[in-house]
Amino acid sequence: MAQTDTDLLDLGRVQVHKKFTQHISIKGGDLEKFPAANLSEALNVWLYGTFSNKNTLVYVIDGNITTDVNVYSVYDIEEVTFIQNAMVQLNGVVQNAQMAYIKTRRNQPGKSGVTVAAQTNMVERRLLYPEDKQAEETNNDKTSDLSLFHRYYISAYKNTNRSKFGISAAYLKDVFPEPESEKMEVVKQPTLGRLNFNGYANAEIGKSSNLDIYLNYAPQRIKEEQSWNSNDADVVQNTKHKTGIINTGIKFKNKFSTAISNTLNFEYGNYNQDDYDGSRSVFSNSAYNYYSTSDKSLRQTANNFLLRDNFVYNKSFSGWTIEPSLNFSFRYRNWHKKDSLAQLSYSNGANTGYSYSWSAYKAYTRVYLLTSSINFHYKGLFNIQGGLVVNLSESVGTDIERRFPFISSSVDVVRLIDRNSKTGLRLFGSYAQTGSFADDLNLAANLDDDFHASDIYIPLVFDGSMLFPNDPDEKYKNIQAGADLTLFDRVTLSYSYNQREFSSAVLQYLYSPSYPSSPSFRYVPARGEMKLHAIRLGGDILSNNKFKWNTSASITTVFNTVDNSEDFGIGYLFINNTYVGINQIQGKRVWSGGWANRVSLNSFTAEVDLLTKFRGTISNGDYSSGIYNSVMLQNLSVGYRIPSSRLQGLEVYLNSRNLIGNNKQNITDGRRYFGFGFKAAFTR
Repeated sequence: MAQTDTDLLDLGRVQVHKKFTQHISIKGGDLEKFPAANLSEALNVWLYGTFSNKNTLVYVIDGNITTDVNVYSVYDIEEVTFIQNAMVQLNGVVQNAQMAYIKTRRNQPGKSGVTVAAQTNMVERRLLYPEDKQAEETNNDKTSDLSLFHRYYISAYKNTNRSKFGISAAYLKDVFPEPESEKMEVVKQPTLGRLNFNGYANAEIGKSSNLDIYLNYAPQRIKEEQSWNSNDADVVQNTKHKTGIINTGIKFKNKFSTAISNTLNFEYGNYNQDDYDGSRSVFSNSAYNYYSTSDKSLRQTANNFLLRDNFVYNKSFSGWTIEPSLNFSFRYRNWHKKDSLAQLSYSNGANTGYSYSWSAYKAYTRVYLLTSSINFHYKGLFNIQGGLVVNLSESVGTDIERRFPFISSSVDVVRLIDRNSKTGLRLFGSYAQTGSFADDLNLAANLDDDFHASDIYIPLVFDGSMLFPNDPDEKYKNIQAGADLTLFDRVTLSYSYNQREFSSAVLQYLYSPSYPSSPSFRYVPARGEMKLHAIRLGGDILSNNKFKWNTSASITTVFNTVDNSEDFGIGYLFINNTYVGINQIQGKRVWSGGWANRVSLNSFTAEVDLLTKFRGTISNGDYSSGIYNSVMLQNLSVGYRIPSSRLQGLEVYLNSRNLIGNNKQNITDGRRYFGFGFKAAFTR
């Protein structure tokens, strides 16, 4: 349904009231100046620091849990709400993942309007430890040449008394410049190009019905080319990665009476990927004039169909409200994959070898879920919500868990006594059991790559492996508790605790007495537990007609353990882009946080964001690893709003990303951005 009630969040299978749920809200306008191809890179300073990244964030977009958030431009986002409640595990959030609710821009002001924006940045990349140390020893470059990042956006909308229409288009180009070495020449820097096309239409039908239609299309291409000399061979490697997402849906809401409503939703999503990786090697100094080629291709497609119906009853009496609901969802997904590898070699003009191999794979899932929920609440001060998710899907050859209960409650203990108090203390508690509902983190999660290809940038992995999904015949518990202390209706001090069970995998090395220097390995399923503590201070420190300062400062610690029921021997988990021994993380804490600031003085604006991580693990370039601490000036920008009688919004700004930071860290990928941009809005 079109999001008209700003307090009600449709998480996909259950609806929650924002005021009864511990959360962090970020305005879309506070993210627009940050140059990034992936939304998670702009969000992490507001949330759990480096623990919030593209591998851990699951997005619900206007109630839909099937699409990748990057089908939308950041300019299409009105607000991001980070949900801190155990019930998120009922809606596609498994293992160590987190949920962010995205509200897109639908309720635009006036009768019509046009928005345009543009941004360009110079980008350089500096090698981080230990690569920078290795480059220094070999007299190779530690810093790349400058490359160009830019993006453009335009949107238009039309509002009438009974309907709303809007379209938008965006183009983004990101780069990953490579420092050149003595033997390697970067012919074409790794480049990402993405287009976004989005449209929506919302119309009232009669007096009690509402129809909402939306369409997203986002093609993306990544390509690079390198050449180098190795062992008297001149090698040229060319890589192309092409992906595309199409997502469309229709929602029909019918209000039968003041107390009864029903929302029917159908959505279709398609993800396709086409990869090519080719290399050419010429041994020019060889007496045999040796020449070889290798061509590798990969094609895969995923289709997703979702049918969802949500029935809600709402009745109020004497300050109390009762809201029972029943949600049914059916999801069908299929996946097709085909890859091939062709290798050819010549010597003195003669064919000396040729090989060709290919494979194909198909898979599909059908999932039927029924979620019943009932919510009692009193004057916005107290609530208790509980229910049951029933998995009605067919099982293949094994029994699966069917019933998963959940319960959540909150109470404002101060305002329950004094309704007019400017100080509030709201306590939160929630519990949920979950299993495997065959959900994806996004449409492409089960493919080899996601929408923002790892060829460009592999963000930090949450501390714990996510290689295996939750087992369908197991239950996993999630307990979450917290408190929000609000002072003077302006600043909130929050504490959040999350304890969660999940399935994982351990990379176990198996040494053979016959081949001690060449061990084999296997992935061993394991059960893990995460304990997370987060403290945050956020709100408007000062706000008047001339000066405003909004801040969000947080620190999060994670404590992971892995089941020791099996002797893993030499076992590793994949953490922070490197394999780390279990004995190095078992029972040890890691800390990360961020500090985001938005300041305005008359027409001037400024943004200052810091990203931190403490007691992190980093590889030393050999088989050892060490502990490190890092602080990064992730975002710095200054802007000026130009007064105009014809424009409702016109701002120009200078911006930067990762401008200052210590070298021994891996909380970023080493890229630094600096440039400028503008945004203008016309409304009538």
